[in-house]
Amino acid sequence: MPKFTLFSLLLLFISQHLCAQTTAPTEAWIGTGTVQARIVAGGPLVTDFQIPNILADTLVSALNELSLWLGGTDAAANYRLSIQHPENAKNDFAGGFRDIPQSARVWKVTKDQIIKHQLDFADNGVIDDPIPDIFAWPARKNPWSMQYNGFAVMDSFDRKLTAPYAEWGPDQYDPAKGDYPHLTYVIYNIERQPDEMVFVPFHVKIVSAQFPDITPISVNGSAFFFTYYCDDADFLDHAVFGYVTLEFPKHDQLNDLYLAFRMDAQIGDPQDDYFGYIPGHSVAYFYNSDTSIITGSNQFPPVVGFDVYGGITDTFGDLKGITNVILINPDDPVWPAYSTEPVNQFQYYRCISGHWRDGQPLTHGGTGYGGSVLAQHIFPDAPFDTSGWSEISAGNQPGDRRAIISSGPVNTTNEYTKTDQVLFALNYVPGDKSLSGQWETLRERSLDQGDFFYADFFPPAIDPYDTLACFKTSSVISLPGLTPVSIFPNPTRGQLQIDAGTVLIQEIKVYDLAGRLVLAPALTLPGSSRITLDLQGLPPGLYFIYGMLDNKGQFVQRVVVTG
Repeated sequence: MPKFTLFSLLLLFISQHLCAQTTAPTEAWIGTGTVQARIVAGGPLVTDFQIPNILADTLVSALNELSLWLGGTDAAANYRLSIQHPENAKNDFAGGFRDIPQSARVWKVTKDQIIKHQLDFADNGVIDDPIPDIFAWPARKNPWSMQYNGFAVMDSFDRKLTAPYAEWGPDQYDPAKGDYPHLTYVIYNIERQPDEMVFVPFHVKIVSAQFPDITPISVNGSAFFFTYYCDDADFLDHAVFGYVTLEFPKHDQLNDLYLAFRMDAQIGDPQDDYFGYIPGHSVAYFYNSDTSIITGSNQFPPVVGFDVYGGITDTFGDLKGITNVILINPDDPVWPAYSTEPVNQFQYYRCISGHWRDGQPLTHGGTGYGGSVLAQHIFPDAPFDTSGWSEISAGNQPGDRRAIISSGPVNTTNEYTKTDQVLFALNYVPGDKSLSGQWETLRERSLDQGDFFYADFFPPAIDPYDTLACFKTSSVISLPGLTPVSIFPNPTRGQLQIDAGTVLIQEIKVYDLAGRLVLAPALTLPGSSRITLDLQGLPPGLYFIYGMLDNKGQFVQRVVVTG
């Protein structure tokens, strides 16, 4: 096999599509080409989520803020709060790893960078052209962090709080030895490398910014965001995914602890919005109160959704999920005082635990206040269901909608550290359907995303998402005009599909990083254009698939085999 010639050509082909990145800025945008989100070190989880403008070829803001609120009580029944706020003077959270001020930054890498890095290492076992963003990635015990970041990622850091990565050696991230950033920890299906990834660490300040007379909830945390370029799958192409990791130190005993997400949305005019929730799917969504077609667009107003996959866990590891959903209105005389923004610790905890600001419980019907039937989720029925409870059926006044989505209560112990990780998605649903169709799309999208991240499809069954064109990775070296070859899934647990379209595959060989031939399966003559390659007997690692086609074309593709 002319190994280095093929690798060099492939590297040259890919490098033409790469652009330089600035290492570790204090903010970054992450997107799919359809939607994008802004991530800022030390700010809320998301400070802007943008979607396509129906009337122009631009993006517009649909979400101003996605932030974290934590509330509980200590052993003496004192309130404890940690509130993430867009105003620094009111923000209990700070950017960076605790006690390392230089780390208040945002790190971003792309799949193109990772492919270039892998091919560079595979060529001769040495990184000849280091990519700063990959070498600066703040993963566990990265020996290059001091050089690229100005601080060390210490051994004492919990791996779950540092940037995720794939490793080939010991429990340490070392890009010089072939390691690279990779999606891990939270989802079951980690075989599909995202196209963009952003990591940002944070922690709670020692003294509360808003309530210096109460002790904040001590938390070390991080957030990891990722996206896919996938035009043939709206449930990926129209979403920004993320997960937040929270570590509660063992010396901090808390009772009735809640984790809450606060959202501030705007669908066009923010004074003309409604809110809804889909129980059973943990989908919160914002939509326009005027559901008619927008003049001059032939489309309906879009919908923005927030899906939560999981929630906080108790001391036994049992998942609470989403337990409460309630609204908060702006501080404006038009809104009743019980529904406006909290101002003291008692009101914050009431909102976090699913109550109104004055302590009254959420009740079913109308605005959710003053009824006789208790409720956990506000507006849980479809907005087109005239017999259900929605903002439309209740005849509510539209306005600037802000929601609190909570998980809890749980207790933490002072005997060991408790760590929670929660996956979520920011979704955009375009106006190509009416509101009823958009609502159904949100529900179906939640199912698709759940299956994509958590469902296992065992051989000989083929994962249906592997057939998406965006995951049929093609890196083909052949004569001009030949049909590209798709190899998927990649990474793989063992079963690999090779699809050459209308061209017959004549020969397949598999080589390891050292260039040794490890597999040369016999193919049925006169050959087939689609074959299944079984790699389950190979140790986890990086391999190269080399193939010959019956039209004298040849291809080479790097494949990761997972454990």
